[in-house]
Amino acid sequence: MKKNLPIVTGIRFLAAFYVFIFHIDLRLPLDFLPNIILDVINQGAVGVNVFFVLSGFILYYGYHSKKINITEFILKRLAKIYPTYLVGLIIFLIVTLIMSIKTEYFFEVIMMNLLMVQSYLPHFAQSWYGGGSWSISTEFFFYFCFPFILKFISDISKNKTLTLIVFFYFISFTFVFLTNFNILKFSFSYAFPPARISEFIIGVLTAHLVFKHKIKINIYFSIIIIFICALLFYSKLRFLYGYVIQNIIVIPLMIIILSNSIESKNNILGFLGNKVFEYLGKVSYSFYIIQLPIMLFLDNENYLEKTNSLLYFSVALIINLVSAILLYELIENPLHKILGKKIKLAFSK
Repeated sequence: MKKNLPIVTGIRFLAAFYVFIFHIDLRLPLDFLPNIILDVINQGAVGVNVFFVLSGFILYYGYHSKKINITEFILKRLAKIYPTYLVGLIIFLIVTLIMSIKTEYFFEVIMMNLLMVQSYLPHFAQSWYGGGSWSISTEFFFYFCFPFILKFISDISKNKTLTLIVFFYFISFTFVFLTNFNILKFSFSYAFPPARISEFIIGVLTAHLVFKHKIKINIYFSIIIIFICALLFYSKLRFLYGYVIQNIIVIPLMIIILSNSIESKNNILGFLGNKVFEYLGKVSYSFYIIQLPIMLFLDNENYLEKTNSLLYFSVALIINLVSAILLYELIENPLHKILGKKIKLAFSK
């Protein structure tokens, strides 16, 4: 059994928290924070970009030395994500009905979200529950592709891997560049699965460099890249339209972080590997899902403008975190174990 990667697990929570604080700021500006931090928070949707890269990295780590049965793999992925996804959808539906929230094409939208196909239809991709769950629909497309991606890259050299990373790096923000020139709609460049798969592939390729070719990035080179990324963000990038555009800096930063995240000792990110962050990383998926009905409720209340933003943020964070822990402990973790054992037993026979 492979050992855990605690730093990588901790990063998952930071990504989920980044999305959460972004969603809060959209509803009630967090004006108690300095502008330099708010500029970063305003791009918080890139937490999803981080998730996509992380997902490819983690799946490669878990499966690169195994022979994959595609059906078993997909069923195990479903067992991992769908129970929590479904509970979030049901709670979202209950809030919608209680608050009499009107949604166009309501039945069709519910069915698309139940089947996790909303991200394939740009017009509906971010309607209703899909406003946050589109990323799960897109992610599941990556799962279908993963066994084929892994087979293709399993034996490629370090130089070919680097070449592919550079190629998919440019692809990762090409579609949103076209959106900035009004050639493509935002919903296509942001949610449509094939438009986002390059981030996932880069995660897989980075893991191939780390685990197959044992590559490590020099600390001084890392500092130079981080400085350049910060310079780009505060000079130009924060003004461009479409959060996927931030892959210009997100992907280099993620490659640096992931390539140096394997060893916890003497690591500047070592704090992410402690027990608290590791547990928060485990509940990060539930944390991401449970915020959706909470945000729906807050969207349809009229007292936000009268609320102290620091108090509002603190209360929302506590509610979201407690709800996520309950969802993880009562639904996500136990059902994943039960369903995982049944799937393993079925395929062992």
